[in-house]
Amino acid sequence: MVNEPIVFELFYHFGLTEDWHHPEGYYSFVQGLYGNPNKWYIIAWPGCAWDGASKYPDYKWMMAPSLRHDILHWAIKRGIIDTIYNDVIDLELYQAILTGEEPIPWRQGGNSKTVRKVRAKIICRATHTADEKLDPDTPDIEWRKVKL
Repeated sequence: MVNEPIVFELFYHFGLTEDWHHPEGYYSFVQGLYGNPNKWYIIAWPGCAWDGASKYPDYKWMMAPSLRHDILHWAIKRGIIDTIYNDVIDLELYQAILTGEEPIPWRQGGNSKTVRKVRAKIICRATHTADEKLDPDTPDIEWRKVKL
């Protein structure tokens, strides 16, 4: 569960056109924070809860990318983001792992860019499968292979 606001800068646009706030206040999509009108951000507010990484252990370095990924999928379910961006959500996850601020411990391969790329590819492929099989409520989406 989120205890204080977390702000994520989005790597992709997702066709967003206006700010949106969850009715219960769990998360928001906001444009133009920090004086940059061309960037979009997700804000996860206190009380926002998620189940961690699907099909992957909940390591500390994986929690923020996992939250970002889950919020984007929730936005597809609510109709805020069009289903054509489903595969782009996995690319967003990939970039979030690749540029993550939380270091990967040496026991899990260390924090090199190569290790992050390998981890990100493994996680994105597992996540893609999990989204397909574990979430029957998601509207029918044309699944394509994402090239990472």
